[in-house]
Amino acid sequence: MNHLLQRFSQSLCRLGINKPRERIVIALSGGADSVCLLLLFKKVSPQFGIELAAAHYNHGMRGKESDEDAAFVAELTNRLQVPLFLETAPLKWWQQEPGTKMEAARRLRYDFLSRSAEQAGARWIALAHHADDMAETVLFHMLRGSGIKGLSGIPAKRGPFVRPLLPFRRKELEEFLKAEGQHWRHDSSNDSDVYTRNRIRHQIMPALLSFNPKLVETLCRNADLLRADAEFLDRECELVYGQVQQEEGLKVQALVDLPLALRRRVLRRFLEPENPGSEKTDAILEQLQKNFGRSKIVDQVGGKYLINEGGILRSYEELPWLENQDFFYPIAIPKEKNHSVRLEVPEAEGSLEVTLSTKKPVSLMHDEGPPSKPMKTALQLKAEVLQRGPLSIRNRRPGDWLSLAGRAGRKKLKEFFIDKKIPRQLRDRIPLLTSGEEVLWVIGCWTGCHDTIDQPGQDVITFQWYGKTI
Repeated sequence: MNHLLQRFSQSLCRLGINKPRERIVIALSGGADSVCLLLLFKKVSPQFGIELAAAHYNHGMRGKESDEDAAFVAELTNRLQVPLFLETAPLKWWQQEPGTKMEAARRLRYDFLSRSAEQAGARWIALAHHADDMAETVLFHMLRGSGIKGLSGIPAKRGPFVRPLLPFRRKELEEFLKAEGQHWRHDSSNDSDVYTRNRIRHQIMPALLSFNPKLVETLCRNADLLRADAEFLDRECELVYGQVQQEEGLKVQALVDLPLALRRRVLRRFLEPENPGSEKTDAILEQLQKNFGRSKIVDQVGGKYLINEGGILRSYEELPWLENQDFFYPIAIPKEKNHSVRLEVPEAEGSLEVTLSTKKPVSLMHDEGPPSKPMKTALQLKAEVLQRGPLSIRNRRPGDWLSLAGRAGRKKLKEFFIDKKIPRQLRDRIPLLTSGEEVLWVIGCWTGCHDTIDQPGQDVITFQWYGKTI
């Protein structure tokens, strides 16, 4: 048993629980695992200077048996002189809580443990999961078709929750309790094969152990390897996420260019707190790869719409065109040189900054092909454009047209949208810089060809768009 205590001390050191006067709350159900955890902590606490408390949540799901568990825990902690936090769930709590009964029970229990730790001033909450729990969890996730995170099993540390018993087998914990003369409570629900986890424990594990007597150790070792890989990929995801993110969305081209493992993680990171399964994630990525240059609805996740807007993937709780409103804002030109005015355009989720200057800028003239990056949000025109009439920023109107660069003639704005494959439902959201019916700038899509800068020393007007673009 001294060897077991030594291994437990080593486990605490690996978890970083080795500082003097460290306060720890132990989740104590009354079963063999948690009782063993409490006794082990009690034995090593003088060595580490650890201050202990225990917490027991009575779900009341097994009637008298649950109440007897609570009484047993109270007697045990009193005998060991360990402070106890005890709470009983409200009657018929499962009728008010969302999710399955087991999910709700876990949520209530963890909430209680967190509150107990806060009240005790404890940094850590110790849970009694062991190696057999780890192996059963890995098999459970494998049968469900989980990915690398599910196959990583139970983490030894997550936030304030720590699991010092993960290196130990269930059998050796029970042998320790027997040697100490310490009884424990038996949960009768663990005998029923109604629950999937119990069937794994009672039926699948014994069958697999006949093929590999070291199955538990093998599954735990594989979980450790996969967890290390998952942690590395998660760090890589955070590194590349900032490169892929743009304007509260994701750059589709940059996303589909990533390796598949990162592609999936970046997309799931974007969709948080929703957690789409692997099939849903791959279906979304497949749609983006097929149509990454086209604006369209991609899919729905968690009641939200995923829309590819001109190469930017965005998420909306409601389709943006359901609340389309016409908007029209006259543009005021600054009266003084090198001064700016800013015009808010809430319907287009952005603002336009207008500056009058005499500096010779770089020409932004180009044809009607895909604009270069700066052209999407900035335009500079000769001040003579004001002679053609007042300027405005608005959404489309019947009869709108734009001039073609490098060739004679005009093009209807409607035809331009069709050529660019911009969905009809999105066209009313696109802000336009106009002079009458002439469109000088389709913000985010196209920059007009007339009145661009061609001589030094000319008075110029610079338009800068801040906000979303299609």
